[in-house]
Amino acid sequence: MSIINFYTTNKKKVRVSLFLLGLLFLGLLIDQSWNEVSGQLNQINLLIFGISVLVAVICNIVIAFYFGNLLAKFGVTIDKFLVLKMHLVGQIAKYIPGKVWGIAYQVSHVAGMSGAAGVVLANLELMIGALFMTSIISVVLVSYLFDNSISFVLLTLGLVGFVFIYKSNIVNSILSLVSQKYRVTLGRKKIECRPTRSGDGIIFYLAFCSLYVISNVLMLQAVFGFPVEESILYIAILSAAWIGGFFAFIVPAGMGVREFLFVVISSHVVPQHSVEVLASIAIFSRFWQIIQELVGVSLAIFLRR
Repeated sequence: MSIINFYTTNKKKVRVSLFLLGLLFLGLLIDQSWNEVSGQLNQINLLIFGISVLVAVICNIVIAFYFGNLLAKFGVTIDKFLVLKMHLVGQIAKYIPGKVWGIAYQVSHVAGMSGAAGVVLANLELMIGALFMTSIISVVLVSYLFDNSISFVLLTLGLVGFVFIYKSNIVNSILSLVSQKYRVTLGRKKIECRPTRSGDGIIFYLAFCSLYVISNVLMLQAVFGFPVEESILYIAILSAAWIGGFFAFIVPAGMGVREFLFVVISSHVVPQHSVEVLASIAIFSRFWQIIQELVGVSLAIFLRR
């Protein structure tokens, strides 16, 4: 039996096992760097940390409205507050192994197969857009440490690329290339997308990139007291590790994968810091993300009431 067939047959067991292994690895990181972690806990600037969580939640809300525009792009019209709840609750669902609860929850709010297809396509383009912007952030931050003008050029090129993705029907193009079955379906009835405005794409891109960097800088400042220049390097590595964790899609929320990649990359890029310090950065980054997602779900519950 091939690896692909084995995974297809035992998908739920594999994902649960990998999720538990990720938790175990995270637990080992905490155990090995507990002295460093406990020391940072005692000196956290709670005000700055709270502001970093707030900025991160606002960034997530921007992504929610971006998701709402993508739904409209694929013919699904939903109230903006409902879209906000759908997205915020879906962020927590990614930690549940074995099932795509997040998308299933979102599909439950639309009617018919066309509505379900629109939700799936919107999620696919959301992932493409998020990966693209996070990649651009990582590259721009690294280049900023060497040459400001190059980083500005790269940021501008990223803006042009994101607007192109936002205005095009890139999801259908990719699916038609990678899936023979989808090509047959596409040949019978192509799923058209509604036109989108370039101005909206520019706003989403600039808002996400700025809020993402600001929230991470504040978090690293609040917990570790890093100066902005050092924070920029760590944010670039955290972004690269997030991308690696995303592509390990069989592991729910990239649990353990992202932390492992961050420690490995950082230990080569910033060798002056011990593994314990680097592990504590990865740990705090993960729990900081979980806190902001819990705040987002609390906001969704408040909106529902």
